[in-house]
Amino acid sequence: MTIMFARAALVDTRKVGTSEKASLPATLAENLNSKSRGKFRFIRRRARIFRRDFFFTEKGIKLEVAKENSLPEFDEEQIFRVAPILCSRRNGMALGATIFSTLILDQVQARAEEAEKLIKINLTPDQTMYDPNDSRLRDAARMLQDALQAATVEKEEEGWTQIIVKFQNLDAEWVPDIVGRAYGNRGNARSRQGKFEAALEDYNTAVELCPWSVDPVLNRGVLYENTARLELAERDYRAVLAAAPDDPVGWNNLGNVQMGLGQFELALVSLDRARQLAPEFAFAMVNHSIAQLELGRTNVAIKEMRTTLRRYPDFPEARAALVAALWSDGLEVQAETEWQRVEDPRYSNKSWIRTERRWPPKIRTSLEAFLEFRSIKE
Repeated sequence: MTIMFARAALVDTRKVGTSEKASLPATLAENLNSKSRGKFRFIRRRARIFRRDFFFTEKGIKLEVAKENSLPEFDEEQIFRVAPILCSRRNGMALGATIFSTLILDQVQARAEEAEKLIKINLTPDQTMYDPNDSRLRDAARMLQDALQAATVEKEEEGWTQIIVKFQNLDAEWVPDIVGRAYGNRGNARSRQGKFEAALEDYNTAVELCPWSVDPVLNRGVLYENTARLELAERDYRAVLAAAPDDPVGWNNLGNVQMGLGQFELALVSLDRARQLAPEFAFAMVNHSIAQLELGRTNVAIKEMRTTLRRYPDFPEARAALVAALWSDGLEVQAETEWQRVEDPRYSNKSWIRTERRWPPKIRTSLEAFLEFRSIKE
């Protein structure tokens, strides 16, 4: 599954991510709601997408420009993953390494180019220069918190719109920062309501106003992925990773897009990196297992899924994926047993699996075959 702006625990549809941290002078930050500052917030989204919302904390942004040595280390097995047809274990090591090195260098160059175009870390504003006694800034900070804590997504969208209308024409150094956040978060609210084109306009404006921020680029990538514009989604995720190479959300999302493009070997590398950076990242764990299954490594996939379920026994994504893997391996009785523990009814909906969850072909076909068998039996 893929990710967007708002840290969250394992809940519902798998749309969780990390929140971008932006500092404010202590005198102003103290006025923010302590219960929401720096905490995680779950955002309901379509399956597979993680996103982040802007909100203030007292800690500053810590992003590093991508460097070649910030990429994961690849062992012999991973080299053969990305060139399985062109090289064999016996004779193809040099060729495989050459091919893989070329791929990685191309990725580094692509990320650097996209980062230069989309995310300009050097333009990050110095928020300590904002005047904490500016009553307009205090009012904006309060309205930001109110919008984040809105009871409904409609009210949240309304809150962001109020901020935009009230402050966008002011002459103050903090206006692009505040209004850019409002546009990015309104894009999130609109995207959750299915208003994708309006959300895309908001994300584009947020990127323009806050060119130093990874979050609107990440969320725009999520929207592109949700609307099947996978190449554009991949571009945005690579730009995020160029600016923040240790972001597990970015690696997970990139892995999902690569699966959507049928690049399962490369997806494994990306998802491996997400798991390394965040060992408790259950979604990346399941996505990695699904990629293994798509590559025909059914036994490995089943083993990984069982490992995930030992840690997260109530995780329906992992349980449903295990059902599909067992069924594809001819283990019908075990598949039936595991199905009894899938508590999320959406996994029994073939249309949802195809259009919302968007599982890749092999696992999707396997679960559909299992559901068809059960419907005939019943």
